[in-house]
Amino acid sequence: AMRALTAPDVVVPPVVTEVTPMRREVLYGIAIGETAKQSARRLCVAEGTVKTHRRLLFKQLGVVSSGEAVAVGIGLGLIIARRTPSAAESGDRLRAVIAPSEAGVWP
Repeated sequence: AMRALTAPDVVVPPVVTEVTPMRREVLYGIAIGETAKQSARRLCVAEGTVKTHRRLLFKQLGVVSSGEAVAVGIGLGLIIARRTPSAAESGDRLRAVIAPSEAGVWP
């Protein structure tokens, strides 16, 4: 038999509040298919800095691949996936726009 969840049963995982803005930006870069070099240029940091944040983000999220990181990031609300109009019309789920939030800024 299933029981109803109570307030103590429903918590926001601490990982969500602990992900730094830089790591969210790195996750965004991963989601849109940027290389570490491209993310570094966009963020005005060294490529090594992006790689370090990527490694630490993967450890923090408990993942080992970019796909897992994006899936977990979406699940935790760190990034939001939205279909483009052309993708929605064609039913092509692969052409998705990954946005930091609906307002276009990180929450």
